[in-house]
Amino acid sequence: MTGDAAEMKRILIADDQELVRFVVKRALEKLGMFCELVTVDGGRAALDALEDDEFHLVITDLKMPDVGGVELTEEIRARRYYAAVVWITACGCESLLDKADRLRVLQCLEKPFEASMIRDVARKALQDGQWEKKGDATWT
Repeated sequence: MTGDAAEMKRILIADDQELVRFVVKRALEKLGMFCELVTVDGGRAALDALEDDEFHLVITDLKMPDVGGVELTEEIRARRYYAAVVWITACGCESLLDKADRLRVLQCLEKPFEASMIRDVARKALQDGQWEKKGDATWT
């Protein structure tokens, strides 16, 4: 990846399946921008990571045994973290559209998805400043 530390964007990938984390990380390594990619094995670990560091983008599975992606996103918004959020799921996104809209989820991607799709969504989130604090925005 190219760029300098001042341009560095941080992406958190939360999924309980190691293979999914690996595939998403590999896809995002080819973004062509300077990004730090952090992977964690569930929603609880994601919340712990968010306590320690700031992330511009959080990509999370919806179904995880400890804290699911919806709960994780609700907690992100309750804590007023301004990360863009992308949901990934094998269970379909249609039934969650209202909740995703209320929680300002950037996109919900259904597994399996092409690597180029996750890169395009991440690039849009990071380049368009989807992660930036928007004044006194509220998400609930």
